[in-house]
Amino acid sequence: MKHLTLSRRIALSFFLLFLIFSVVLGALFYAINRRSMLQVYEDQLLTHAVSIADAIDGLTVPGQNMPGIGMGQGRGMQRGLQSAYLDLINEIAMSDIWIVDESARSVTVGMSHQPITYTELNPQAQALLEDVFAGKALTSPAFSDQLDTASLSAGAPVYDEDGQVIAAVLLHNSYSDLNQSMSEIIRILAVSLLIALLLALFMTTLLSRRISRPVAQMEKTTSCLAAGDYEARSGISQTDEIGALAENIDTLAERLAEAEAERRQQDNAKRDFLASLSHELRTPVAVMRSSLEALRDGIVTEPERRQEYYDDLLGESRQLERLVNDLLELSRLDTAEFKFEKSEVNIPDILADALRRQRRQAEQLELTLNYEDEVKQYPYLGDYNRLYQLFGILLDNALRYAYPGTAVSVNSSLSKDGLLEIRIHDFGTVISPADLEHIFERFYRVKTDDSFGSGLGLAVASALAESHDIEIQADSSEEEGTCFTLLFAAPLLRE
Repeated sequence: MKHLTLSRRIALSFFLLFLIFSVVLGALFYAINRRSMLQVYEDQLLTHAVSIADAIDGLTVPGQNMPGIGMGQGRGMQRGLQSAYLDLINEIAMSDIWIVDESARSVTVGMSHQPITYTELNPQAQALLEDVFAGKALTSPAFSDQLDTASLSAGAPVYDEDGQVIAAVLLHNSYSDLNQSMSEIIRILAVSLLIALLLALFMTTLLSRRISRPVAQMEKTTSCLAAGDYEARSGISQTDEIGALAENIDTLAERLAEAEAERRQQDNAKRDFLASLSHELRTPVAVMRSSLEALRDGIVTEPERRQEYYDDLLGESRQLERLVNDLLELSRLDTAEFKFEKSEVNIPDILADALRRQRRQAEQLELTLNYEDEVKQYPYLGDYNRLYQLFGILLDNALRYAYPGTAVSVNSSLSKDGLLEIRIHDFGTVISPADLEHIFERFYRVKTDDSFGSGLGLAVASALAESHDIEIQADSSEEEGTCFTLLFAAPLLRE
């Protein structure tokens, strides 16, 4: 079975809801209106019965017979006059009229009904007459069986000049007129509901399309996003929940596009890194292999030359060790299981230890390593070994790229906010503004004519700084040289 579209489901739901509402409303209207009309019908019939009874009372004169009532035993009147009188009232009242004499137990009927005796009345009718003879004016369907049709009867007492009930006026009227009126009302109601349902169907169709159109557009947009088209946008602008959802989808599309661009950039960086790493690995491996083959084959026999070959092997092995260690360090920092052993440390002391280790390298590279400490004490929560490694990476980087005969300066001071700042400055290879934005990214390597290394050191330094709430910055220019700045968080407060 074919699934209904959203617009059809919405239209069908609204239409069914309106249909149920219309049926319930029509049923309530019919019930209330029928009850109201029945009450009016009863009141009018009873009013007519009372009016006829009052008219008969007015015709009663002492010493004369009462027209329309068979008094019996000297008090009756002729049947012709009775019937003519009742027929006249029947025509005026447009109802079937009976006059019942209590003393004679007789029933006088109009020409619209066959003559009937009192004893032929059913128990319900006789009970009604007893109430009327008791002075009550009321209505009842008790004569329906007697008249062989569903009818409503109204009874009213007729009084003599002494105020005694001498007869009862019964006014009968069939429910056919009421039923005909109700049928007409039902017909009008049904036609009105049908027109209303058709209008409702038309309006719900328009409304459902208005609601479903942006939903369909968002579905198309999300399908494009799922297929990898991150440039797709819904283009919906509404100030409601659907508009908010569309805006969120468009925002998500923008984020996905940014993430895709970043992923591609990282993929390109990884490819460049692997190519560079392969070159870095190939060079020392080739040197080590050629040196070992020369030594094995006895090509190099002079002791001085053999020592040079050994020195080359040692240097290349250290370069390989550096590459492997950087890769392992990045891998460890990426794992959630890696834990730092943090404790209270003094930052200037760790920096001094790192400087002592780098002084020999500075001498070998014909560089001057200057250190100016304006702080002395800065208690901090950190891992001694990792902070030592952080300083070592930045110092090693400055020494490797500084021009021979220049100085590498290290300065520690407090900012206006009382926070520690450490600056490592050198005059050497300038880092371009385009490279400055990416030098701390993993797999990024600055491309210069005299560049060397794996390009992983600064990425490791950035990860170590971030784990210790340290902000790391870099600036480089021909005039000012290159400066790496470490901005520390607030120091520990001793109690």
